[in-house]
Amino acid sequence: MRRYLWTLPITITIVRQTNDGEETHAQHVCCEQVCSIAAMVAAAAPGRMARRDANDQTRVALVTGGCVGCHGGDGSGGHGIPKIAQTMTRAEFVAAMKAFRDNQNNPTVMNRIARGYTDEEFALMAIRWAKPQ
Repeated sequence: MRRYLWTLPITITIVRQTNDGEETHAQHVCCEQVCSIAAMVAAAAPGRMARRDANDQTRVALVTGGCVGCHGGDGSGGHGIPKIAQTMTRAEFVAAMKAFRDNQNNPTVMNRIARGYTDEEFALMAIRWAKPQ
């Protein structure tokens, strides 16, 4: 069985100010490296990024950033990818994600993706994607 890992090319531009002026460096990185960079930034600013407030929109955006690659920024899906925005209650959304993680739903790529998330992160995803309460 072949498995494919698709990553999007991302360019991060690092600008360093020197005494002589500005130097600009560009570097291509993969999605995993972007996630690592985001984790380092979160660890470096614990008072701002690592808060445990469930309604912290920064944390919601970080956790749901991976969803938009397939489901779109508005969660509408398309081209065989299901709509996830406002199709379930928060409890239903969390239950569906846990079922993916536990291989209880149809075997799709989601059962592999969901393994990387905690229950708390599923709850944060539900803030963005579930029906408004």
